[in-house]
Amino acid sequence: MFIRSCDEHDSEDLFAWRNDPLTREMSLSTDLVSQAVHERWFANKCSDPNCSLYIGEKGGEKTGVVRFDYDPAKILAEVSINLNPQFRGKRISVPFLLVSIEAFHKVRDCPIYACVRDENVASCKLFSKAGFHEAKVENGVREFILAR
Repeated sequence: MFIRSCDEHDSEDLFAWRNDPLTREMSLSTDLVSQAVHERWFANKCSDPNCSLYIGEKGGEKTGVVRFDYDPAKILAEVSINLNPQFRGKRISVPFLLVSIEAFHKVRDCPIYACVRDENVASCKLFSKAGFHEAKVENGVREFILAR
């Protein structure tokens, strides 16, 4: 698995992956995202020094995106992962997440957490397999923590 920093050429793929029906169903925010809203979000994330976006690639194809949003006040980062729908079920999410965490920890050495809907069994398993521990469950959302 190869990862690289996200760039402007990745915007359309992230837009398509975000609006994929299964992605929306499993996301904390299930709304369809408009192109204009996505473009503003993407520009903000790419220019935010507290955000790290990594694109996975395998065989020359983009496999997905991992995003880390660092909160300097809490010295903590939230992680989010979204696979290219073509790569679901191919057992790449754990290695993709782990190599992304390794890259992120070279930038920021801090604990990482993820928030996952109860219904998103695949992501719950992913974070557990990647070494995260379930910290709490509240309002149908599980919080997983990876301590440093």
